[in-house]
Amino acid sequence: MKDKLEGIILSLSPYGETGTLAQVLTKEAGYLSFVAKGSAKLSAKNRLMPLCRCRFLFDYKEGKTIFTLQQKELLKSYYSSDLKELSFKNVLTEMVSRLRPEETADVYEDLLFVLENYDKQKEALLGCFLTSRLLHYAGIAPYTDGCVVCGKSTVQGFSVQKGGFLCAEHVTEAERCDLPELRRIRYLEIAGKEKVLRIPEDYTLEDWDRYIDFLKRHADTRLRSYDFYRQL
Repeated sequence: MKDKLEGIILSLSPYGETGTLAQVLTKEAGYLSFVAKGSAKLSAKNRLMPLCRCRFLFDYKEGKTIFTLQQKELLKSYYSSDLKELSFKNVLTEMVSRLRPEETADVYEDLLFVLENYDKQKEALLGCFLTSRLLHYAGIAPYTDGCVVCGKSTVQGFSVQKGGFLCAEHVTEAERCDLPELRRIRYLEIAGKEKVLRIPEDYTLEDWDRYIDFLKRHADTRLRSYDFYRQL
């Protein structure tokens, strides 16, 4: 049975002499891989590019995750010739590829939201937002309803190692945060897509560093794309 599914191309790798293997996130079927035969040729009509939203035509068989691509329709490309923008988007797709939470429909919508609303001035906010959502889906989000150690509602710091907010009794000087920092963390944990762009705070790359460190420690995941992005 021929199926058509919409998906975002997360990454590409060579397949055979002239083929391409595309790792794709779809809303309806989660993570799938498509083999596009002959697509590596410069003259190929079915040539694939990363960071593209496409409609894929293929023969679906239950239980399989790799399919031969028969046809694809480009819906929108998010690829960029700007190195910083492209590197930012590569961080997003690597995170989505590496964590692979079960809530794939939500992950798809969140990734699409960030790509559609990309703004160079909001890279830190959008990066923090997607990382925060992925941590939630993976069940390892920071605890921000109070102190992660004792549950007290009044907090004065945050610890990546301990997993969330800390009260005055359990915070160290190195873990202490000012009020705007605490607000930025809390806003991300309670704001959905509908509100995130209206958060009245200016996020910095240091805020995203905190979430990436959290990901590294609690998901045992190091993102090479983020290391490169931060060097630019």
